[in-house]
Amino acid sequence: TARDDGSFAQAVLDENLAALGDRNAAVRVTALTWLSQKNVSVEGYDPMATKAQRRHALKQLLAAREAGR
Repeated sequence: TARDDGSFAQAVLDENLAALGDRNAAVRVTALTWLSQKNVSVEGYDPMATKAQRRHALKQLLAAREAGR
């Protein structure tokens, strides 16, 4: 449960980022589209790429977020 607009927005962002790892390609495409509309770039991520390629891009995204970029 979100306490305010900011925590709700963060929760929705986190859910869409998590959806990029979904097994279902339609879920991944929808999440990437939503993120793109919010100007969130996931460099090197292709929702139709192999599982290994998608994981690599997501690991890079996670590392960049943890570094504060």
